[in-house]
Amino acid sequence: MTTPTRTLVAVAATATLAAVVAACYDVPSAFVCSRNDQCTAAGDPGTCEPAPHPYCSHADPSCPSGRRFRPWAGEGLSNACVSLDGNYDTDGGAPSGDGGNPPGDGGTPDLGTGCALPQLLVAAEDFTTPGGVGHILRFSLDGNGPPHPCATLTGSGGLGALVDAVAWISDTRVAAASRDRGYQLIDSTTDVVVASSPSLSNTNPVDVFPIRSTTDEQLVAVASGQAGAQVQISHVDVFAGNQKRATWTPPQLGLSTVYSMTRSLLDPRHLFATNNTVTSTAAMEVDPWGPSHTVYVDDTTTSLLTTIASVQVGTVRRTAWTGTSPYGAYFLDDNGSGMPTIAGPTTCATPPAACTLVHVVPDPTLSGRLFGLCDDDTSTMPNARYLIRFGAGGCTTIVDGRTLGANRRMFRLAVAAP
Repeated sequence: MTTPTRTLVAVAATATLAAVVAACYDVPSAFVCSRNDQCTAAGDPGTCEPAPHPYCSHADPSCPSGRRFRPWAGEGLSNACVSLDGNYDTDGGAPSGDGGNPPGDGGTPDLGTGCALPQLLVAAEDFTTPGGVGHILRFSLDGNGPPHPCATLTGSGGLGALVDAVAWISDTRVAAASRDRGYQLIDSTTDVVVASSPSLSNTNPVDVFPIRSTTDEQLVAVASGQAGAQVQISHVDVFAGNQKRATWTPPQLGLSTVYSMTRSLLDPRHLFATNNTVTSTAAMEVDPWGPSHTVYVDDTTTSLLTTIASVQVGTVRRTAWTGTSPYGAYFLDDNGSGMPTIAGPTTCATPPAACTLVHVVPDPTLSGRLFGLCDDDTSTMPNARYLIRFGAGGCTTIVDGRTLGANRRMFRLAVAAP
């Protein structure tokens, strides 16, 4: 393999959803539903109430109707009991005479459960100085329609401005890693940073992903490295809450040149890593606690694979890679039958501009389809980067990064599936 170089590529776009992007940067006042399946949150089934109040509710025996509106209902109905007769106070609040809001703090918006799985997460940097705040854009994915924008996470304004990596950790936890504030764990239901550590072994985060200990404790791993033409991972720091539990280096794990890591889909205590040597491996399955490693997917491409991302969809293990020299996105849908074989390259055609792919993740809703971030090579603006969905089913621009503002840039993607 040779040193990575920038390669011009073509990316197609059928639409730029500026309104969608705008919605992502403010907590939406309401989510108007049309089907019951849009109202499932964290595995809890819901009901789409009929007009004139078409908002999601869930079962609650403490309400006379047996149902309570979810926190993202509009018209002041957030967390209110569904009325038996359809009548509500004139201020749009609780139904007349049936109890109003639940006990507790009485109004902290539940941001996380309002974004049904599967989800696409986008880490977006903010170059504003001083006072920049990173953003995690979120989209709920429907295989038959465009991604639905959800409330953006900022750690209540405390997320690192230069956020370079993001990952879904659990039903209520999203992890991020930034150059200015290190590792942060966010409660997605309240948008509050619940754990953090500035002490990464290197100042350039590359990947963040969930991993479990040998005793099945949920941990967060942050891979970081030295900046250059292509960042090579030099350390992996592992956190439990605010505490750093372990630090590994690629040589300690039996690896050579590593550009990217992600969660293992074979064992939650392990990780996948690209391993670039004379004979490169697309995905090495690594037990860091041993340590030991085995080849999961051979690199049968002629490209240099610089990123890897994975997601479990039912019984299918989906993995995607970004390749350079030559350009292309590669993918694998492993259903457990036969030897896993990487497929690709896949690209888009008829772009709005020549574009260089910088990161891809598998689309959990359709085999052979990917999400990607792609730099506009015709522009010198750092925010000229597209979020695209491409592969099976054609090519679509989800976000034109220039609509986010001059000081913001989408940097890394992640996906989560039920």
